[in-house]
Amino acid sequence: SQRRTTLKGPVSGSADGVNFSGAYDATSADELTRSADRTYLERQLMGIDISLSGGGESGTAKFTGDLGYVQPIEWFLDRDSLDSLPIGHVETRSSNGRFDFNLTITGETPIVGSDVPVAVNDRWTVLAKLPTMSVRGRTYSNVVQLSMQTRVPDLSGKLTNVTMYYWVAKGIGMIRGQGIFRVLNIDNTVIELTETNLEQD
Repeated sequence: SQRRTTLKGPVSGSADGVNFSGAYDATSADELTRSADRTYLERQLMGIDISLSGGGESGTAKFTGDLGYVQPIEWFLDRDSLDSLPIGHVETRSSNGRFDFNLTITGETPIVGSDVPVAVNDRWTVLAKLPTMSVRGRTYSNVVQLSMQTRVPDLSGKLTNVTMYYWVAKGIGMIRGQGIFRVLNIDNTVIELTETNLEQD
């Protein structure tokens, strides 16, 4: 199966004393398999388009990436038994991958990488258990808060350390996420579940 995510919105900041603003459009597609009640990532496709203006100048950046895993890596937050793990529980998932990427920035020579070897190490930690949590007016029960420390490609194709946070409701899946798009320097962007056809027991 495949999980698709699309995000778009404003972005702003400053660099070398110059304020800038603009917009971004990000997409990702995760190719997944399911085995023994666990979900595994086989391949991740990503694309980011950014347009910025500031200091009397404007420009665009376009990034595409394709990360294929030599051995599928477990997507820990989909595990059915998360609520049975104690607070402070830590698990690490490791795999090797091959990464293709292309970065095009206005006025710059494109940066291209092909079949670049990547070592992936995800460190998952159970941070808290919440009896209930409300997201966008809906209350969920049996919620587990997790963090994942990993490395993701930045806009130059290099890997950067990030920590992501997830809130997972039993029988539903992720209902909230934060820090997922730190690569865009938008650490406080929050992703929340808006609707689902799943019901909790």
